[in-house]
Amino acid sequence: MPSASIIITTYNRPDLLPRAIASARASGKDVEVIVVDDASSDETASICQSTRGINYVRLDRNQGVAGARNVGLVASRGEYVSFLDDDDVRLPNSLDEQIEALRAEDPLAWPSFATEEDVVGFPPTVISVSECDPMRDEGIAFYRLLLRAGVTARGRQVLGTPHSTEIFPMCGLDITLSTANDIAHFAKSELPR
Repeated sequence: MPSASIIITTYNRPDLLPRAIASARASGKDVEVIVVDDASSDETASICQSTRGINYVRLDRNQGVAGARNVGLVASRGEYVSFLDDDDVRLPNSLDEQIEALRAEDPLAWPSFATEEDVVGFPPTVISVSECDPMRDEGIAFYRLLLRAGVTARGRQVLGTPHSTEIFPMCGLDITLSTANDIAHFAKSELPR
């Protein structure tokens, strides 16, 4: 099993893809590079098929970034997963350094590793979490840690905006449309004077 999978989603941008793939390879020693072609209608398929050492997945119909990322997650075999946009690059060895920091439980790599001593002296902080986000509890726990350490902090939970549906659309409740409608309705309404 590779230590990490880097999932690159792409749609009709074959000129950018080789640079993203090269940077993904250079980011770690044991990296699986997965390119999910979101039904491109240009030469993306031929570029990917001629590129050695990648796991190329071509979608028959365009599913958008979230759908393509989900397909990449299913295809991945790495212990860790990272997403890379086709117009971005990773720094050399950056993934190996991130994995090392996570394994060392470095508080700069993941807030859940932090102790009160780690956060003393932080500037005033706002922790905002979404109601149905899979990471909601970690955000709330970090907010409480800041308070215990004497850091001025505000915690807020945004109702009706589940981040999870971007990543897990088949199992997360998609209430973002109703939230957007509520916001639009509020913006159009007149406030009492």
